[in-house]
Amino acid sequence: MHESVLKDFFLGKATAEELKNDLTGTLARTGKQSTQVGIVDMDSEFEVFPEHLIRVCDAVISGTLVPHDLFTVGFCLMASENFEWDGDTEDGERVADTLNEWSAYQINYLLTLETTLKFKERLVSGKDLFTDKDINKNYEL
Repeated sequence: MHESVLKDFFLGKATAEELKNDLTGTLARTGKQSTQVGIVDMDSEFEVFPEHLIRVCDAVISGTLVPHDLFTVGFCLMASENFEWDGDTEDGERVADTLNEWSAYQINYLLTLETTLKFKERLVSGKDLFTDKDINKNYEL
């Protein structure tokens, strides 16, 4: 994944289809529980707001991206030194919570169309619609 493509997607300069194509091949299984992630850094910083993650949710809801792409986007944003958010603000906290849950879905919520709708609602309104049935109960340490 190229960080610049994700940034362009956030800004509306790249389509969901272009993001999907860029995400292809980003993840490579290296073992039963390990995955290698290929990220190409961009040369500038970018602040992430809820509306950027809402665009990702919308791409999943429309069917262009699959729910598991939330993991790839979340992991890449969490690992990046160029994407940032202010966790001391309400918007930044929503971004942080969402990215934490996307990037560690194995111990958080399943990544499905239904949970994508709930992630979007929380990003839009702050209202948490998640229930115990959304938790990934198949995770093994």
